[in-house]
Amino acid sequence: MPSTLLSPRTIHHFDDQAVRYWLAREPGEDPGALHVLQFEGGMSNPTFLIETASGARYVLRKKPPGELLPKAHAVNREYRIMAALADTPVRVPKMIAYGDDPAVIGV
Repeated sequence: MPSTLLSPRTIHHFDDQAVRYWLAREPGEDPGALHVLQFEGGMSNPTFLIETASGARYVLRKKPPGELLPKAHAVNREYRIMAALADTPVRVPKMIAYGDDPAVIGV
């Protein structure tokens, strides 16, 4: 069953320009304008589809806003585990990058 995409919920909004600048941190790499949609569900860790002007597509997962338990919503753990499984028979999406600077998306 296909996922439903919708405009990002206000509570989960983040600065897409900050993400654009973060993606463009490599010299000569400018993704251009970003189009951001949110996957319906995924309330534990909000999940977004980011499309660049050139048509590249990325999935961004982030912690939800607010006070969180120290080990809850560990997107860093998700990233490490899926990256470690990349060269195994287990099917996982390709991990592009992990960022832990709250100045980029607020968490």
